[in-house]
Amino acid sequence: MVFHYRVSLLLLLLCVLTFIGFDIAESANCYNNGNFTVNGTYGRNRDLALSSLASNTSENGGFYNTSVGEDPNKVYALARCRGDHSAKDCSSCINSTIQDLITNCPNQKEAIFMGDCTIHYANRYIFGILEQSPHYEFYNTGDLTVNLTQFDQIWESLLDGLVRNASAGTSRLKFATGEAKLTPFQTIYALTQCTSDLSQSDCDFCLRQSVLNFENCCHGKQGGGVQKPSCFFRWDLYPFYTPLPPPPSGPPPVSSSPSPVSNSNNTTTAKDNRRIATQTLIIVVVVSTIGFMAILAITWISQYMQAWKNWMEGTALNFIDPILRDGSRSEMLRCMQLGLLCVQENVARRPTMASVVLMLSSSTVSLQVPSKPAFLMDSITEPEYSSFASASVSVQSKRRSTDFTLNEVTISDFDPR
Repeated sequence: MVFHYRVSLLLLLLCVLTFIGFDIAESANCYNNGNFTVNGTYGRNRDLALSSLASNTSENGGFYNTSVGEDPNKVYALARCRGDHSAKDCSSCINSTIQDLITNCPNQKEAIFMGDCTIHYANRYIFGILEQSPHYEFYNTGDLTVNLTQFDQIWESLLDGLVRNASAGTSRLKFATGEAKLTPFQTIYALTQCTSDLSQSDCDFCLRQSVLNFENCCHGKQGGGVQKPSCFFRWDLYPFYTPLPPPPSGPPPVSSSPSPVSNSNNTTTAKDNRRIATQTLIIVVVVSTIGFMAILAITWISQYMQAWKNWMEGTALNFIDPILRDGSRSEMLRCMQLGLLCVQENVARRPTMASVVLMLSSSTVSLQVPSKPAFLMDSITEPEYSSFASASVSVQSKRRSTDFTLNEVTISDFDPR
């Protein structure tokens, strides 16, 4: 029973392989600059401007501005994607943000939606102008447990460098990411970005004011950031962004001797075969007061402690299955963090199921830093492992017409308790 109880605690850790869909806090703001008739000239111009943003923003490095029409019905619009977004992710984010913006501000002449990507349209000129309002702070509700004086020095030094790097960016991209070691087991990760039409001095000022805003509201918290129309920064204790590739170097030297044949493919195949051979299917259906949620995960128990080791060493991305890495890495890592929180050794620090559902469904809830997990591989006896593996295989083999099917895997009568 102890083994099965511990196994149930693993289930949420495994969501790193299946759940994707987290963003930072988002906010729609409808300005009081007047309204327009949806089918009128201004409304048509607004729709034309917004419809041009997704493709042009993704094709131009994540920033684009345009204007449509003539005064007094001229519409100015701009869009910004987060600097580490791929073109595909940028286009998708812009399209969904447009829908959210229109839903929240259906007939306002000026509106802005700020999140992982930002869209701003108006009946006034808005390009290259420093705008710090409206703005909002977001933060992790957990408190830092390290020496705050030491933390402040490391954190402020990291942000200072990133502000300078982002401000010195080009008219195509003003964006920077970086990290700094806080303790042997903890690293600070941070991101800074301005809209690409800002001048270097305005970008620097906007970001430094944002850092001060965060310190005034949220000092001592475990992560967070500030959103403004012209700039954005965020930091956390896990790698929530995708590092940009290094700039291309010169052509490689020409070698006169043939390169040795690599056997990396054979090694990879062997590892994959071993991984597939040790996969264990764990299925659980969780019913809570908030609703119904099916959690499906495929993993191997022998790799469990490796997840914690990678997390502590700042190499958590190494634990993600390469097949899944085309998705948002930051979102996968957030799932991994949530899973580790659910298997902490101190029961009182584990989130309740209701809070887990909230964390999975809300874009405004931040996560605490996980501590040591309760599960230890050496505490599992061979009979217990064999019994569990057999039960798991039996789940895969049971297929009935009345079973609930998710992603071609059948959820049958298996009680993980």
